[in-house]
Amino acid sequence: MTATYEELRRLAEEIAAITPSDKKFKIEIDGPEILTSMVSRTTAHGMIVLRLRRQIEAQASEMVALNDTNLENPQVEKLRVPDLMALPEDSLDPTTDAVSSELVELVAEVVSKTNPENDYVKKLKAYPAMNIPVYLLIDPRKGAVTVYSDPVAGVYRASHEYAFGDTVPAGRWTIDSSVFPRYTD
Repeated sequence: MTATYEELRRLAEEIAAITPSDKKFKIEIDGPEILTSMVSRTTAHGMIVLRLRRQIEAQASEMVALNDTNLENPQVEKLRVPDLMALPEDSLDPTTDAVSSELVELVAEVVSKTNPENDYVKKLKAYPAMNIPVYLLIDPRKGAVTVYSDPVAGVYRASHEYAFGDTVPAGRWTIDSSVFPRYTD
């Protein structure tokens, strides 16, 4: 018997409650699976998220850029914790424990050194299924930014790749990628 999304959600909450408080874990749901990963971010990763957040909020004052916040679409049985998501600030409901994917205009992920396939494969499937209009994938290993857009039937129909240093159009925003540091070995 397969667990319902509600059962998976409760189980994910139980897992979160017993994880050590001195460790940072992401607990996500992808269809019938609960995905857990220990988060070990580099300084470069944090700087990229911070600099992207500042650009998003400066260009659209009615928008807020949240990081490490639950993003959910129960209809497609997905709960993700993106590095950053942008949505109208007045749509936030502080009484809920997850943001509805219907509210989000952009999701951004910074590719990790240790698990790049999570962002390039799993999340590239999850975000269009959740109908996220723009997925901004920033890869400090390669010095590249890819913008995925136009989700239809669970896939992005458009993608454009840019190099660090380029001005990157992403939905309503124009991102200056020259401020993004690359990973060092």
